[in-house]
Amino acid sequence: MPKIKYTLEQRQEIIEFFNNHTIKETKEKYGIGYTTIMCWIDPQFHKKQKDYLNKIPLIQPTKSLCVINCAAEKKTFSCIASQMYDGSALFRTLRDYAQKNYDEYIIISAHYGVLKPTDIIEPYNDVVMFVPNNLLHSGKEYKRLNAEEKKEWANKIFNSVKWGSYNKVDFLVGKYYWEYLKPLFKDLKNVNKISLESGITNVINQYKTT
Repeated sequence: MPKIKYTLEQRQEIIEFFNNHTIKETKEKYGIGYTTIMCWIDPQFHKKQKDYLNKIPLIQPTKSLCVINCAAEKKTFSCIASQMYDGSALFRTLRDYAQKNYDEYIIISAHYGVLKPTDIIEPYNDVVMFVPNNLLHSGKEYKRLNAEEKKEWANKIFNSVKWGSYNKVDFLVGKYYWEYLKPLFKDLKNVNKISLESGITNVINQYKTT
């Protein structure tokens, strides 16, 4: 589409209209945007705008976040999330490691979604990602999420946290949790997955010796 050339009189008319109406009204009447009109008013507008933007410091996130998963072993009474699962030795180790090495940490639960350590929650057995072998014959009834429910759960996790506000996010979670989270986080450069099945062993061993 050829660029329309406006005479000085036409520009003056549009500027006068612009001065007494909204940007939207001016755009609807003349088909001309804010930046074009401002450049007519002040030929240095582009340069001034660029200089102003260059003076604004880019704020880079500096906080680190650790994500750990819950555990099948739970208290039988309501308490804060960081205590609900501490009957599990692995959970305790991951929790203590996260507290020591990250600015913040959160717990992901099949039942609750994202939990802050201080969130007060009730014990539950109704929803789980998987049932560990040591609890298969415990007599408790567990409901495993099906594939569709796991996808919904993963989306809930993804949309519950402003992941971009952290410079580093490490997921120290099991494969049953990460399987459905991975596709959502694959393009986030600040997110890392540390395998509980392999790499985390070395991390935990290093932590225990410090």
